[in-house]
Amino acid sequence: HRIGIDVVVLFMALDGSTPINDEHGHRFGRGVLPQVAQRLTCAIWQADTVAWMVGDELVILLSDLSANDRTCVEPVTQKCLGTFCSPFRSRETCASLGVSVGIAMNPGATPVHALMSAANMDIYAAKLPCRG
Repeated sequence: HRIGIDVVVLFMALDGSTPINDEHGHRFGRGVLPQVAQRLTCAIWQADTVAWMVGDELVILLSDLSANDRTCVEPVTQKCLGTFCSPFRSRETCASLGVSVGIAMNPGATPVHALMSAANMDIYAAKLPCRG
């Protein structure tokens, strides 16, 4: 499949989910996932999509963007990152969780797998230590 409209993929990897599972148990960790999805869904436009990939990875698809609309990608990304500022709670337990974001923009008719791969690679490039 190819995406023929202008889209932006925000590939997100949760940071700190393993320590949360180790400290609070997998039940708490699984309980955090719907909270993450709800917060991110509230941070994006109604026409956009939040989807879980595997484990602690998810994708946000910002769609129907024109060249002029691309200036709003940074504020939306910052708003999504801001949803992780408050701790996640389950009964009497709370824990903080971080997120890393990779961004890929579609210039027109990019294959879906290439766009996803580019966004995923962007996350890991951002995590590499600076060499200078």
